[in-house]
Parts: sequence; C-alpha cells; structure tokens
Amino acid sequence: GVAASATVDASYRFGKAMASELCAMGFNMAFGPCMDVNTNPDNPIIGPRSFGSSPDSVITSGVDVLHGFRDAGIISTVKHFPGHGDTKDDSHTGLPSIQHDKE
Repeated sequence: GVAASATVDASYRFGKAMASELCAMGFNMAFGPCMDVNTNPDNPIIGPRSFGSSPDSVITSGVDVLHGFRDAGIISTVKHFPGHGDTKDDSHTGLPSIQHDKE
C-alpha cells in the first residue's frame, strides 16, 4: 500500500490523485482517509485500509494524504480515529467494542 512506500511524496500523490478523481465525478468532499492504527491482527476490516500498525506511520501518511486532498480542492475528514483498528468484529455486520480502559 501507500504507507509501505514510506515516502511523503507517495502518500501526497495518492491523496491528490484520489481527490482529482473525486473532483472529476463532481464531489467536493471525502469521508477519508482511514486513520485507524492497525493494532489487532484479528481485525477483518481495517488491515489493508490502515496506513500501518504504529501511530507515527498512520499520522505521517494520513496527513500527507490530507494535504493531497486539500491541494486538489477536496474537503476531507478522517474516519474511525482513534480506535476501530483494535476491534475484532466487522462493523458492517455488527457493533464492535473495544475492551480497554482510557489509560
């Protein structure tokens, strides 16, 4: 994926290209990128959609994608942050929960 390349340029270009496609279809907003940290290998949904398993990787790549969206004229929001990546259930078929305290 984009984050595996570990370059700011790749993440930025990915965001700008995605935004250009959205603009071409008449959209001006995107509900993304996914900013989940992939911390649970049993998670059936987040894995390939995440920018990684470390918060720093997710933040770096995600912000670069956001800049690409912005520079191409797309309003974007981040989704799921901070916790969907640590669930083990598919949120499309049920209501996942996270059993951690706030610490």
